[in-house]
Amino acid sequence: MWRLQMNNYVPEVMAGLRSLRPDGTLGRSPYVAVFQRIPNSQAIRLRFLELDSAEFAALRRRAIKSGMLGRTRARQYGWCN
Repeated sequence: MWRLQMNNYVPEVMAGLRSLRPDGTLGRSPYVAVFQRIPNSQAIRLRFLELDSAEFAALRRRAIKSGMLGRTRARQYGWCN
């Protein structure tokens, strides 16, 4: 498993994916990063989906169905074919 640090070079990150708490710290992001291999290419597409979106729910169900959903102490991760 890889852990990625996304900085402001990613346009969506620069736009502010995380809310600011009253104490000035950043809250949890309401988005999930989705990496998708582009067929017949070495490129990978990065998208951000809202955690409560129907598209994310469908991806999560696919990962669960194929036994590819995991969890660390604080995060969930998964993958689909």
